[in-house]
Amino acid sequence: LDARSPMALRVAIDVGFDDLMSDGERKSLASQCGLCHSIASQAEHRPHVALAVCCGTGGGERSLSLLRAAGLEQWQPLSWQGGSSASLLSMPGTSVDDLVYLSPDAPDVLSELTPSAVYVIGGLVDRHKVRGASRERAAALGIRCARLPL
Repeated sequence: LDARSPMALRVAIDVGFDDLMSDGERKSLASQCGLCHSIASQAEHRPHVALAVCCGTGGGERSLSLLRAAGLEQWQPLSWQGGSSASLLSMPGTSVDDLVYLSPDAPDVLSELTPSAVYVIGGLVDRHKVRGASRERAAALGIRCARLPL
Protein backbone atom coordinates (compact mmCIF):
# COMPACT_ATOMS: atom_id res chain seq x y z
CA LEU A 1 0.00 0.00 0.00
CA ASP A 2 1.37 3.36 -0.99
CA ALA A 3 1.28 5.55 2.11
CA ARG A 4 2.28 8.61 0.08
CA SER A 5 -1.07 8.83 -1.74
CA PRO A 6 -3.58 10.74 0.42
CA MET A 7 -7.27 10.02 -0.10
CA ALA A 8 -10.45 10.27 1.90
CA LEU A 9 -11.06 6.77 3.23
CA ARG A 10 -14.33 5.47 4.61
CA VAL A 11 -13.95 3.24 7.63
CA ALA A 12 -16.63 1.33 9.54
CA ILE A 13 -16.10 -0.33 12.90
CA ASP A 14 -18.39 -3.31 13.39
CA VAL A 15 -19.08 -3.38 17.13
CA GLY A 16 -21.44 -6.35 17.01
CA PHE A 17 -19.27 -8.92 18.76
CA ASP A 18 -20.60 -8.49 22.33
CA ASP A 19 -21.06 -12.22 22.88
CA LEU A 20 -17.35 -12.86 22.23
CA MET A 21 -16.04 -10.29 24.73
CA SER A 22 -15.92 -9.82 28.48
CA ASP A 23 -17.06 -6.59 30.15
CA GLY A 24 -13.45 -5.43 30.33
CA GLU A 25 -12.91 -6.13 26.63
CA ARG A 26 -16.08 -4.18 25.75
CA LYS A 27 -14.79 -1.22 27.80
CA SER A 28 -11.48 -1.48 25.96
CA LEU A 29 -13.34 -1.50 22.63
CA ALA A 30 -15.24 1.68 23.57
CA SER A 31 -11.97 3.34 24.54
CA GLN A 32 -10.30 2.25 21.29
CA CYS A 33 -13.25 3.51 19.20
CA GLY A 34 -12.95 6.88 20.94
CA LEU A 35 -9.22 6.94 20.21
CA CYS A 36 -9.86 6.07 16.54
CA HIS A 37 -12.38 8.88 16.27
CA SER A 38 -10.02 11.36 17.95
CA ILE A 39 -7.13 10.49 15.63
CA ALA A 40 -9.36 10.53 12.55
CA SER A 41 -10.86 13.92 13.42
CA GLN A 42 -7.38 15.44 13.73
CA ALA A 43 -5.90 13.84 10.61
CA GLU A 44 -4.88 15.97 7.65
CA HIS A 45 -6.87 13.71 5.31
CA ARG A 46 -9.85 12.81 7.47
CA PRO A 47 -11.51 9.48 6.87
CA HIS A 48 -15.24 9.16 7.30
CA VAL A 49 -15.62 7.10 10.47
CA ALA A 50 -18.83 5.09 10.79
CA LEU A 51 -19.72 2.81 13.66
CA ALA A 52 -21.72 -0.10 12.33
CA VAL A 53 -23.58 -1.53 15.31
CA CYS A 54 -24.52 -5.08 14.38
CA CYS A 55 -27.01 -6.94 16.52
CA GLY A 56 -27.33 -10.08 14.43
CA THR A 57 -25.32 -12.96 15.86
CA GLY A 58 -23.48 -11.26 18.67
CA GLY A 59 -25.43 -8.18 19.53
CA GLY A 60 -23.94 -4.78 19.98
CA GLU A 61 -26.20 -3.28 22.59
CA ARG A 62 -23.69 -3.44 25.45
CA SER A 63 -20.87 -1.98 23.35
CA LEU A 64 -23.20 0.75 22.06
CA SER A 65 -24.19 1.59 25.64
CA LEU A 66 -20.52 2.07 26.56
CA LEU A 67 -19.95 4.18 23.44
CA ARG A 68 -22.92 6.38 24.32
CA ALA A 69 -21.53 6.82 27.83
CA ALA A 70 -18.26 7.93 26.18
CA GLY A 71 -20.16 10.64 24.27
CA LEU A 72 -20.89 8.91 20.95
CA GLU A 73 -23.62 11.41 20.04
CA GLN A 74 -21.15 14.32 20.20
CA TRP A 75 -18.49 12.75 17.97
CA GLN A 76 -18.35 14.71 14.70
CA PRO A 77 -18.23 13.70 11.92
CA LEU A 78 -19.67 10.32 12.73
CA SER A 79 -22.51 8.11 11.71
CA TRP A 80 -23.65 4.76 12.97
CA GLN A 81 -25.94 2.04 11.83
CA GLY A 82 -28.17 0.18 14.23
CA GLY A 83 -30.28 -2.93 13.94
CA SER A 84 -29.08 -6.22 12.56
CA SER A 85 -25.72 -7.13 11.11
CA ALA A 86 -27.25 -6.32 7.73
CA SER A 87 -26.91 -2.66 8.72
CA LEU A 88 -23.46 -2.80 7.14
CA LEU A 89 -25.21 -3.58 3.88
CA SER A 90 -27.51 -0.59 4.19
CA MET A 91 -25.00 2.16 4.94
CA PRO A 92 -25.97 5.27 2.95
CA GLY A 93 -24.15 5.62 -0.36
CA THR A 94 -22.70 2.12 -0.15
CA SER A 95 -23.28 -1.03 -2.14
CA VAL A 96 -22.18 -4.51 -1.08
CA ASP A 97 -19.46 -4.30 -3.74
CA ASP A 98 -17.97 -1.28 -1.93
CA LEU A 99 -17.51 -3.13 1.38
CA VAL A 100 -14.20 -4.77 2.29
CA TYR A 101 -14.10 -6.54 5.65
CA LEU A 102 -10.55 -6.50 7.00
CA SER A 103 -9.61 -9.76 8.70
CA PRO A 104 -6.26 -11.26 9.69
CA ASP A 105 -7.68 -14.65 8.65
CA ALA A 106 -8.56 -13.63 5.08
CA PRO A 107 -6.81 -15.51 2.27
CA ASP A 108 -6.63 -12.41 0.04
CA VAL A 109 -4.16 -9.59 0.71
CA LEU A 110 -5.34 -6.00 0.28
CA SER A 111 -2.99 -4.63 -2.37
CA GLU A 112 -4.51 -1.19 -2.94
CA LEU A 113 -6.92 1.23 -1.31
CA THR A 114 -9.79 2.60 -3.35
CA PRO A 115 -11.74 5.76 -2.48
CA SER A 116 -15.10 4.14 -3.24
CA ALA A 117 -14.56 1.31 -0.74
CA VAL A 118 -15.72 1.19 2.86
CA TYR A 119 -13.14 -0.67 4.94
CA VAL A 120 -14.83 -2.56 7.78
CA ILE A 121 -12.84 -3.29 10.91
CA GLY A 122 -14.18 -5.95 13.25
CA GLY A 123 -14.58 -4.30 16.65
CA LEU A 124 -13.46 -7.31 18.62
CA VAL A 125 -11.08 -7.06 21.55
CA ASP A 126 -10.12 -10.68 22.00
CA ARG A 127 -7.46 -11.11 24.62
CA HIS A 128 -7.86 -14.88 24.19
CA LYS A 129 -7.78 -14.93 20.35
CA VAL A 130 -11.09 -15.70 18.69
CA ARG A 131 -9.92 -16.99 15.32
CA GLY A 132 -11.99 -16.42 12.19
CA ALA A 133 -14.70 -14.20 13.74
CA SER A 134 -14.35 -11.31 11.29
CA ARG A 135 -13.88 -13.63 8.31
CA GLU A 136 -17.03 -15.54 9.28
CA ARG A 137 -18.99 -12.27 9.68
CA ALA A 138 -17.88 -11.16 6.20
CA ALA A 139 -18.86 -14.52 4.69
CA ALA A 140 -22.28 -14.45 6.39
CA LEU A 141 -22.94 -11.01 4.91
CA GLY A 142 -21.49 -11.81 1.49
CA ILE A 143 -18.84 -9.10 1.85
CA ARG A 144 -15.38 -9.29 0.31
CA CYS A 145 -12.75 -10.09 2.93
CA ALA A 146 -9.06 -9.15 2.80
CA ARG A 147 -6.12 -8.83 5.15
CA LEU A 148 -3.61 -6.03 5.41
CA PRO A 149 -0.16 -6.76 3.94
CA LEU A 150 1.55 -7.06 7.32
